[in-house]
Amino acid sequence: MGVFVEKILLHARKDGIFTPPYLSDSLVLSALEACMAWETRGPALMLLNEIPPEMQIQLGPEFLQLCANVGDSEAALRVWKKNLKKLIVKNVDASLYSKLVRACHRDGRLSECFNVVEEMVTRRPPVVGSQDPVWSSLATAVRTLGTSDDALAAWNLLKRSDVSPDSSLFLAFLKTFAELGNVEGALQVYDSVMAS
Repeated sequence: MGVFVEKILLHARKDGIFTPPYLSDSLVLSALEACMAWETRGPALMLLNEIPPEMQIQLGPEFLQLCANVGDSEAALRVWKKNLKKLIVKNVDASLYSKLVRACHRDGRLSECFNVVEEMVTRRPPVVGSQDPVWSSLATAVRTLGTSDDALAAWNLLKRSDVSPDSSLFLAFLKTFAELGNVEGALQVYDSVMAS
């Protein structure tokens, strides 16, 4: 079926369907959804590269969500690094990072999860919006893919950030440390809760 989707996209491209006046967000999003559902990443990336920059900015988060849903971290990171990161210089919403972490997690790439979060923490200007989902996603990724040392690294990264953890983040990290059998980390979280 993926070959079929690819052929349809290539014919539509040749016929000018993805050019004004036919070009619309819903048309492009439907095409991207079809590509990702049938694991034909190439045409999806080609299409995303060919649409106007303002449409890339608008549909980029939707594409990252699709990548997170199917666990295609390679496509997500490629679109982020080659397209969105260059187009969105200011006011980067933290939800983009959450989608990237989820895509990397579902693809089994814990080190990339850490790289994405590290980039978010050091980003200037800082991201906008709540970072809680990013940290929760990282805690989940560490719990399912990592070790107790990874859990400590994630906790230390959180402490280094500008985020003041709320009760849900404390619980996410307590659960991670508990499931990985890391008493030291659980005590660090407990101490942070008592200090706040």
